[in-house]
Formats: sequence, structure tokens, C-alpha cells
Amino acid sequence: MSPRSGRVLREDDSYINIADFFPGVVSGKAIGSGTAEFSAGSANSLREVVITPEGNIKSALRLEVENPSSETDLTVEVYDTLGSKDYFVAWFTIPRKTTRANGKEVQAHTRQLPAVGCRGKIKVVLSNDQAITTGFTANITIREV
Repeated sequence: MSPRSGRVLREDDSYINIADFFPGVVSGKAIGSGTAEFSAGSANSLREVVITPEGNIKSALRLEVENPSSETDLTVEVYDTLGSKDYFVAWFTIPRKTTRANGKEVQAHTRQLPAVGCRGKIKVVLSNDQAITTGFTANITIREV
């Protein structure tokens, strides 16, 4: 097999993915987390969460955001902070909490992140897109995947 395919021929003529030779390399562990509290008030209130990655990052990262508000979507911007500079990485809209037609309540969302946080901190900036009458706390976790 070609080493570029990621597959290897075993002695019993079966195939295995190279990644299967290294169990536990991708742990799914949380490398950092934080919260952003929003009080009742106007739209576009900015909240920053700075995450210092814990341990050695071995794989791709996933941003997990829980938006328990049924009143507002969240705009989430991700920055890679190196030294005194914040480098823009990506932005996402996280929808407000809704109940799907099948009765399933959805308030937690995930988004893949490009390479980030390997040499510095990760800054996550959240803002509520609409004015709210009830405060809430958004939870953020960055996890290896």
C-alpha cells in the first residue's frame, strides 16, 4: 500500500488504517473551557473568554458552544493570541435554543477550528445578536478531535 493512503496491508491480508496503530493519540480531551455571562439588555454586548490550552495539542480542535438562550443567536469570533497580537481565525453564528419538529431541544453546537492555539492562547469573543430580557450563561469548550 502507498504510505500516502493511510492504510497498511497486514500479514493476514487484511487492511488497517495507520491511525489505528496509535490508540489514544486523539483523546477527545477538553484542552480548555470557559463561560460568558449575559445580562438582560441591548444587543451586541461583547464577552471575551481567553483559553490557555492545557497539554500538548496532538490533533484538530473543535469549538463547542452551548447557547441556552431562546431569545438571541450568538456571534462567536475566534482569535489566536500570540504575544500581544490577536490573529483572527474564524467566526460563527450559534443559533438560539430551539425545539425541533421531533421534540428534540437543541442548544449545543460544535464547529471545527483550523490550526490554532499551538503556541499561544485562544480568545473567543461572543456577542448576543438580539436584545434580551432574561440573562444567561454561554458555555465554551475547546476539545481535541
